[in-house]
Amino acid sequence: MSDDQLTLEFTVQSDFASGDDIIINHLSIVSLTEVQGPTKLRLIVDGKSDYETANSQSEETITVGNTQVELLNTTAFSVGDPSSILAPTIVIWEDSPYTVINKEIGINLRIPPGLDCNWGEIDNENVQILRDNIDISDSVIDAIIVSADTLLSIMLLENLQSDDSVKVSGALFNDFETTSFPNVISMAVTNPEPGQDHYFERSTVNTIRIGNPQIFSISDNILAKDTDPSYADTLVPIQITEDVNVASVTKEDGIILKLPEASGLLWSEEQFSELIYPPVVEEAVLDENNNLKIQLRNDLSAGDTLIIRKLPIMNMVSNSYNGHLDFSTNGTNYNRTDTRSLSVASAQIISSNQNFLLNDTTLHISFEVVQDPNVMLIKQDYGVFITIDDSFPSIFDSTQEVATSIYSGQYHNDSLIHISPKKIHIPLSTVISAGDTIKITDLRFSEFSSRFYGNELIYLSVKHEDHAPFLDGSYKGIGKPVIQSVPRVIVSASETSIAMPPVILWDDYQAPVLTTDRSISFILSNDSGIIWQETPFLEISGAYDKVSPVPEISDDRKRISLNLTDDFSITDTVTVNGLRVLASSSGADHMYLSLNHITYQDTLADWIRVGDVSFTSTDQLFLKNVDLGQRILSTIKIGQGETSIIDSVFDLIIRLPINSHFTWNLDQDPYYSFDNDLGGVVSSEILISEDQRSLTIPVINFPVGDTLSIDSLYFGDFTMTDSIHLTLGLDGSNNAMVLEDTAYKIISGFELDLDSDWNYVVGDTGEFSNFPTLNAFNDRFNTLNKTDIYITLPHENLTWNTELEFINIFKDSTFFTSYGVNRVNDSVMHIPRGLPISNNDSIYFTGLSLGELNDTVQALAPRFEYTIQTGGGQSNNNNINSKKSIGVGYPTIAYEDKMSFPLDSDVYKYFPQITVQESSVPVFGKHRDLVVTIPDHAMNMTNFAIDSIHLSEPAFIKSASKDSLFIGFFRNTQAYESIQISEMVFSTEPFFILENYLDISNIKGSSDVHVSISHKVEEKVRKNLIGSGPNIEFYPSLFFNNPVQYEYNGSQKVSVEIFPSLINHESTELQSIIQYSHLDRFGLFENDLSYMFNALEYHDNVGGLLSSGSEVLVDKIVINLDESVSDSINRYADLNRFQEINNQLRLSLIRSGISFKENVDTSGFYIKRFTDDLDVDIGYDLDYCILQPLSGTVSNNRKDSLRLLLTEFPYERIMTIKDFNNQVVFNAVLPEKNDSVIYILDQDLEDGFYNMTVAGAINDTIGTLPVIRQFKIDNHQPKFVQDNSDSLFSFLSSLGKNNSGHLVAKNETFQFSIIDENVQDPQARNNLSKFFFNDSLKMTFQIMEMQEPDMIFSKTEWIPSVAEDSLVPSFSMRFDSLLSFLMEPNEDQYMGKKNNYKLTIDVVDQAGNNNSKVIYFSTDMSGSKIGEEVFNYPNPFSNLNSEVTRLRYVVLDEQTSGDFYIMDLGGNLVFKKELNDQLLGIGSHEIMWEGVNVSGELLSSGVYLGLLRIGNENKKIKMVIRN
Repeated sequence: MSDDQLTLEFTVQSDFASGDDIIINHLSIVSLTEVQGPTKLRLIVDGKSDYETANSQSEETITVGNTQVELLNTTAFSVGDPSSILAPTIVIWEDSPYTVINKEIGINLRIPPGLDCNWGEIDNENVQILRDNIDISDSVIDAIIVSADTLLSIMLLENLQSDDSVKVSGALFNDFETTSFPNVISMAVTNPEPGQDHYFERSTVNTIRIGNPQIFSISDNILAKDTDPSYADTLVPIQITEDVNVASVTKEDGIILKLPEASGLLWSEEQFSELIYPPVVEEAVLDENNNLKIQLRNDLSAGDTLIIRKLPIMNMVSNSYNGHLDFSTNGTNYNRTDTRSLSVASAQIISSNQNFLLNDTTLHISFEVVQDPNVMLIKQDYGVFITIDDSFPSIFDSTQEVATSIYSGQYHNDSLIHISPKKIHIPLSTVISAGDTIKITDLRFSEFSSRFYGNELIYLSVKHEDHAPFLDGSYKGIGKPVIQSVPRVIVSASETSIAMPPVILWDDYQAPVLTTDRSISFILSNDSGIIWQETPFLEISGAYDKVSPVPEISDDRKRISLNLTDDFSITDTVTVNGLRVLASSSGADHMYLSLNHITYQDTLADWIRVGDVSFTSTDQLFLKNVDLGQRILSTIKIGQGETSIIDSVFDLIIRLPINSHFTWNLDQDPYYSFDNDLGGVVSSEILISEDQRSLTIPVINFPVGDTLSIDSLYFGDFTMTDSIHLTLGLDGSNNAMVLEDTAYKIISGFELDLDSDWNYVVGDTGEFSNFPTLNAFNDRFNTLNKTDIYITLPHENLTWNTELEFINIFKDSTFFTSYGVNRVNDSVMHIPRGLPISNNDSIYFTGLSLGELNDTVQALAPRFEYTIQTGGGQSNNNNINSKKSIGVGYPTIAYEDKMSFPLDSDVYKYFPQITVQESSVPVFGKHRDLVVTIPDHAMNMTNFAIDSIHLSEPAFIKSASKDSLFIGFFRNTQAYESIQISEMVFSTEPFFILENYLDISNIKGSSDVHVSISHKVEEKVRKNLIGSGPNIEFYPSLFFNNPVQYEYNGSQKVSVEIFPSLINHESTELQSIIQYSHLDRFGLFENDLSYMFNALEYHDNVGGLLSSGSEVLVDKIVINLDESVSDSINRYADLNRFQEINNQLRLSLIRSGISFKENVDTSGFYIKRFTDDLDVDIGYDLDYCILQPLSGTVSNNRKDSLRLLLTEFPYERIMTIKDFNNQVVFNAVLPEKNDSVIYILDQDLEDGFYNMTVAGAINDTIGTLPVIRQFKIDNHQPKFVQDNSDSLFSFLSSLGKNNSGHLVAKNETFQFSIIDENVQDPQARNNLSKFFFNDSLKMTFQIMEMQEPDMIFSKTEWIPSVAEDSLVPSFSMRFDSLLSFLMEPNEDQYMGKKNNYKLTIDVVDQAGNNNSKVIYFSTDMSGSKIGEEVFNYPNPFSNLNSEVTRLRYVVLDEQTSGDFYIMDLGGNLVFKKELNDQLLGIGSHEIMWEGVNVSGELLSSGVYLGLLRIGNENKKIKMVIRN
């Protein structure tokens, strides 16, 4: 190779023959630092070395172009983003006159391994190729292929031209699965290196990263529903947290919060000014979709947390529940949801429509405040505020200081605070659950000062005192009733009562107050001599059915009151007739109307109103429950004297006491007769009152001095014993003239019934089918002794015991005698008359029983039929249903089907829930216990372990044994009620203690057991079972207990106990039946460790322990592991530094390869069991062994931060640290074995990678699996380096004239490289293990406008570091993109202006080492064509020894013509250069001048004038040659 590396010379060892050829492969061209047009290789064979006179040249050319690829902007995605999300456009262009992109290679774009996403479904719609601004894609693109998800290839039909550009846009990526550090898109367009598919020589400067921000509120949001859509409330603070490694919330897209769509909620823009947020937030606005957009001043960084308070919400006009606030980082999709709920809830304040009296007393009013049924809107710490509307002429009672309320199932006396006469506050004593109701029982109102009527007068606030969104919709009124009557004049006082004129009463038309909770009181003056006559009834007309005719009279007889039986309507009037007074003296009196006995609502001023009758019958005795014929009355006689009292106005009313058990039969056909033939007539159409206690006989004519006899009247049914006198009313409903019959009417009778309800169980027989005790109570007439009793069962499935002949009679709990009974048929039992019982005595019977019960029967009442012998020798038959019932129920037992338990070292088998379900007829309760049992044959295998059993209400454990559980009840169960038995444990210890496990000839692959139920009454347990649950399988587990891994004599071993004496280990290839794996339970990896077995040992009949502590014999397999297993396990466990890992060391049994012993019944032994895959116990949890810092890299200055988190590792610890030459740099026993943090370094180390091992010593001979981690010491700061392509970076490191940076064009590329000396291929780190490290660098840009030092913008990016021997630009960007990248959206800071900038670049590696670089540059975007800065360097210069000077200028706008002239001081032109298109393009340019004239001759020392003319602009400079 020649010195200039342009010529290769090959030595020809023998002459070529005609037609010979030679193929030369793998030639490499280097130093491709500048673009170069098509160049052909030339061949020289004649010994001359001149390229121009070569003998031959290649047909194909070599071109050095400058193809560029760029993402239009740095972009952040988030984990879970959809495939539809738009990506930044990828632009590909030739940054030189020469094209590189060709149809053989095409365009190949790669997603790097560290960026966890894939190419989406990309087709021709996504790719555009432009030529002269015309889309030529369809004619140029051959195919678009995505390979292995991460390689996008655009195959071409022809080579592209230098002016062509390619744009790849749209939804380009998908599968954003995990967070990823910023990374670039790489491109390959040229021939690859030998053995490679592609050579990715270009990468974007802008990066893509994937973050995983989260949003959550500090608590659930519960807003109050409000009828005012414009009213705003605020949410609780929300917190938005970036992933600790990668941020994806950007200044460009901000944060967009969306309210639940179904809720109808809106953001309240008017309150945005009240938001509270950190300085990073610029402002909050509504976007085009009315979502809340939080605009940021800069991107968030990894691990940042943003808290926003007082987010305003309005339009809370309807309830919505359990919505969630959605969060988007891009405005396209909302795939992040607040875990806290957002609800709009309602509270209610409810009271009944209520009218008060004018001048009413202070009243207690009840309110119900109802909590929302779904969420807790009403809070304990706020309580409730209640307000009375100003229009309502009433206030709260100011003396009330306590409000009595019922909520949360308890009474509370809460303090009552008066805010104003019309507003109170009631704090609450406890939490109000969703759907709960606060019943305020005694809220007092007063001062009902004027008539009023209206609604929505009471307001409720539950969140803000001065805003009450909930209204009591009830109507409230203050009413004034009115009375009217004609005055009555009294001639003289009388000792008899005087009838008064009718009184007419009507209600307030707007606020009716005549309601059933009040009474009408007519009050006479206290100072008059007039009092009311006591009258049993008054006559009511008009709304007669709404006023009770029975008056109440005060002790002083100044007030007579009538109870209201129904509320008045506003059109109702009532006339009260029959009022009577006694006047003992002359005078006048007012009558006042009062509805509360205290205050007056109306007044009648100066209002006031004076012969002999007999009524007789005879005493009569009746029996309860007799038929109509035995309920006839004896003759009633009514006589009138010489003064007419009885007339057709009031008729005759024969009354029964209202509170008696007597009633009139509704059907009556009486017989009447008068003693004298004086023309007396009464009507046969009698009237019976609704309550059947008044019988009215209409009078047509009742002569004076005559007597009426009444026969054939009948009483109604007799159900209770009673004794009364009849009364006769002579003045209708006035009840002032009432006579009482002195004769008695008596109902007499005995009582007989079951002692209690009783439900049998299907299958009950014998003593379990006994009939309930019969209680008998006799009357004073000894009726029961004279009665035959027939008991009829209520259902055909219930029959009497066929062998029943006697019953037992008890008196005062003592057996008295036996008594014969007769079984009439299956359903009827006869107890003959003559029972040994006295008057008013009581006995009870037992001994009745039923036949076998084979089906369910709903609870029904038996029927009693009585045949009674009366004193006249007549019989009276009565049928009565019992007040008690009997039925037959059929409870069932249920639990999980197909349950299976292993017979292994753990003898305690936790049983899932057992449910005992009642049928429609419940049977269990205080008098019947539930018995849960297992069969006798199962006792050789298992029994109950009862220590921890839990029962649902109302059950409790009464007693228990090994095979039975006796369950009592605090109350009787209900129909279909379930009893849950949970936390039940079976013990399989009997199987081992009885040594059944050693009898292998009788061991089966599985055995079945079931759980059954029965019942217990008193001390008797029913033997025949009610029912059983599904079979439960028990099977011998070949893995007898969990395997353990440990270290013994320097070797790692896994030991597992095997069910004894089953496996023929001599004919079983042990290696084939055992598999050992290390895997992540989330599926991240699975590492097969089986290939690391060195040897397997099988041991027969060794000692083992059950979980109960009992000793057993077991077999054992011991696996000797290869020494590399520790490295392998730790290498994967160390991944928890990068993402959550759930480690599992799993030992699996492959049954298909097992050979069992000859006398073993192998049925069922080849079925795979869940115990065939067991976790291996290593004595600690790999998940909690974490190296910090997570980068695994520190410098000596930060060595204190290097530590190992090691929780639950209670062993003596030996820590060893070795360098990569396997030299021990630290080895010691750590002082504390329970420390959860191990600080690794206390000494400085040389740069490099180190292995750290922490071994646990269980005892003197046994140790744990060691914890192995690798860390890196890096004390070198990153370095900025430049090659030829980075010369601009060096050029801008110093200030130009006027202490400003050199001018650059907007399209010039700013690039530099950073190397980190400790970057190393992780696979080359050592020969022991391959741990994983992150070598990326954190790069922070800070730009400052030198004219305005306070204007500072910054941005942080993560970039990959490179080794010094593979230097590529770490950062490359055009200056206009750089400004946009750093200062967006502040374009007004640089667009249209001239600016000087200071750019500081700070780089930090994973160890915290940092380096900084400052550069200066200026920009001119004012519209100028050429930059002001034009200069040459060096200046002066010497044109001797081939030294040159370079003219630097900047073109700001594309130009078409230009020249550069140099003249001496005499004005003579000495040099001219016409500028070609390349020198007229936008950007910085340099023209080299060697100090020669137009003829190529060297010029002498002196000052020369340079003139740069581009377009119509000229720039002049002085150039000095100094030799």
